[in-house]
Amino acid sequence: MKLVRVGINTTPSKLTMEGNGAQNKLQMHTEKPKLNMESKRPVLHIDQSDCWAEVGLKNVSAFREDSISYSQSVYAKGVARIIDQGNRDMEIQNGSDSIAEQADYNAFAQFEQEFTTGFVPTSRPKISVEPGSLNYSFQKGSVHNNTSDEKVRISYQKGSIEYHTY
Repeated sequence: MKLVRVGINTTPSKLTMEGNGAQNKLQMHTEKPKLNMESKRPVLHIDQSDCWAEVGLKNVSAFREDSISYSQSVYAKGVARIIDQGNRDMEIQNGSDSIAEQADYNAFAQFEQEFTTGFVPTSRPKISVEPGSLNYSFQKGSVHNNTSDEKVRISYQKGSIEYHTY
């Protein structure tokens, strides 16, 4: 009797899976919004020079101008008084007593003054405002979404069985 031998060769089936198991690969890039601002504050100007000048506190040039104008007016009044008195002296032949009147005026009457009360300053300060400004620029932000499909790759090799006899 002859013996029959049977040989069997098997190749197992093979299942491979590649990928991270997720359905999608998510990639996002964000650009933040930008706001640029430039501002100028308002400026308040208060000029009190007229108020201080009424009280007597002036700068040098204003004090000099006031002194010059006051001196000119006093000089003009004095010259006018002297001319008036000279004209009255010319009428002495008409019998007027101008010398006694002039002496009384020059000694007493020209120095009579009236006094009143008042409040200083009488004018208001000058107020002006330089308005401020605001300049701005806005750049919108954005989101870039680069989502891609990353599917699982499956490969399958079928197994086999081979047998032979000898």
